[in-house]
Amino acid sequence: MVTPLQIDSYTRDLWGEFDPLAIAELSPVAYDSCYRPKIIVGLDSEAQSVPANGYAEAVIKLLPGSLVVGFLFGNEYTNEDGYQFNIQITDLELDHEFFSEPVSQSFLANQQGMATLGVDNVNYPNLLSSPYPVTGKGRFLFQIWNQTDSVLSVIPLVLTLEPK
Repeated sequence: MVTPLQIDSYTRDLWGEFDPLAIAELSPVAYDSCYRPKIIVGLDSEAQSVPANGYAEAVIKLLPGSLVVGFLFGNEYTNEDGYQFNIQITDLELDHEFFSEPVSQSFLANQQGMATLGVDNVNYPNLLSSPYPVTGKGRFLFQIWNQTDSVLSVIPLVLTLEPK
């Protein structure tokens, strides 16, 4: 079975490319009747406004049994140095941090894939190497550190597959 992402010229299987490998991991659930895709906003409306050189955090709840497949951050957050904020995501049920230390959002920006749709300034999701299962109560902590001298509005999105 071929998924739409395998046909797209920006995500087609090319030597040394990560996206096709991640897509191959996700393709079995693309047409699975047990899951439906869902996009979750990673910060509540109060935490989306991060003060200058400040910090914001929020706990989101995902449906247990879901699979986290990736994250989406827009490239409008990058500046001439390539970043404006650092992020850490922690699975509170397993006390598992997704990154060994907070990472620049530029490492999570994936600026390919949308050009074929005629959309500018929209990123393609950063896919995980394999789906991450949501366990327990499904609580995830999002932490954002603003690295600029101005207030920053950040809206990270979590891509999940929820059980039907």
